[in-house]
Amino acid sequence: MSTNRFPGVAAAVLALAVVVSACGSDAGDETAADGSGTSEAPLATSILGAGDPVALPVVDDYIGLTAAEAEAKAEEDGVPYRVGREDDERFPLTADFIEHRITVDIDDGVVTAASLG
Repeated sequence: MSTNRFPGVAAAVLALAVVVSACGSDAGDETAADGSGTSEAPLATSILGAGDPVALPVVDDYIGLTAAEAEAKAEEDGVPYRVGREDDERFPLTADFIEHRITVDIDDGVVTAASLG
């Protein structure tokens, strides 16, 4: 009488371990095409994963711009743009997270804060 009641289980677990280890991960690979070691800007994809990745805007680039300049820059960068607050008026915002969307706060016609999401 055999003492191994599940002879195929050990083989299946071993095969699964080999497949998983062979897949590897490139999550830590941040080498740019130019070999500099880092990419210029992180990439974002849509929530549904459709479409090409887009570069995340750098929020500091928006601070100090006029409201019109910031909106034009967002259009040029190809990212969604919205105003969260202008002076003492707060605007209703959706709670959905779009990682490449920029939200700005404006005081006296100038962007004083910016965030992604």
